[in-house]
Amino acid sequence: MLLTLLVQAQDVVFTQPLSTLLYTNPAYSGASGNYRFGAAVRSQFTASANPYNTFYADFDLPAPAIQSGFGLYVMNDRSAVWQLISIALSYSYSFNVSENITIRPALQAVYYRQGQHSRSYIFPDAINGTGSTPVIYPASNEIWQGIDFVSGLLVSHPAWEAGLSVGHIGVDKNDSLMVYADRSLKTTLHGRGAIPLTGEATLKDPRLSDWNAFENSKVIPHLLISYQSNYKVFVCGMQAQAGALYADLNLKSDLTFEVLCVGLSVGLSSERFRMGYNIDLLTVGSQLSGWNSASHELFVHLGFGEISGKSMKSGKRWKKKSDCVGCPY
Repeated sequence: MLLTLLVQAQDVVFTQPLSTLLYTNPAYSGASGNYRFGAAVRSQFTASANPYNTFYADFDLPAPAIQSGFGLYVMNDRSAVWQLISIALSYSYSFNVSENITIRPALQAVYYRQGQHSRSYIFPDAINGTGSTPVIYPASNEIWQGIDFVSGLLVSHPAWEAGLSVGHIGVDKNDSLMVYADRSLKTTLHGRGAIPLTGEATLKDPRLSDWNAFENSKVIPHLLISYQSNYKVFVCGMQAQAGALYADLNLKSDLTFEVLCVGLSVGLSSERFRMGYNIDLLTVGSQLSGWNSASHELFVHLGFGEISGKSMKSGKRWKKKSDCVGCPY
């Protein structure tokens, strides 16, 4: 989360955006090809009296008989100033445009409830012209809620994928502190690819399954850009995976205020299970470095069950294959 009095909005910015799949892009609903559960937690401004904590969980499943997917996520994001509770339902539909490329559009409905804490609070990242200064504000009980919508699109190939999501953060309300949530559209672009280092996929004519074989070593470059009128966030990294182990070196920046974080992720991955830990450190000279100390993220994904059914055209039984790179993430 990158939040200042000048930003005038609230957004959750996970360094590992694919740890929170349905929040990043609703088109991931059902894309893994089986029942999938995920959970993530992020803690920021850990050196302050009131760290920012975000708790997230999601569940999705495919419906191959109708070429669709369904998903649900819940999120509780609590900063030193705001608390945002979100519940979202999503639907996706997939179709092939070639033998190897799948397109998956999606729509998501989000219920949000946002308000200020009913106590005095510290705003740890309030910035003035000379540096970072803690500011104490009086208690407030303002609460507002509503329903919003997010659209998503995912283009998948066995070796790469690219996605787009467009939607609002949520609320539209001015308060006594003159801090309001921005109603301009939030646009997120993201993508990644798999570059095999061992196995048959390193040959000229690889079998498509070898790109995602977990026993083979590979590197996975990834990129995410999120744009809103007061948010311009950039995340990029390079992940290396050997067997079940992976490590990821990444950079995250608030382009508007030139805040740069360097992150390192480590974790375990298999065809049905993935868990990881990420730590962010602000670069030397950042106005927020004294308050941030370090930001921590922990996530887990679990795939279970097999989805099978009858083809709507031929009536033959078949098993659903994954539409994403290296699922279940």
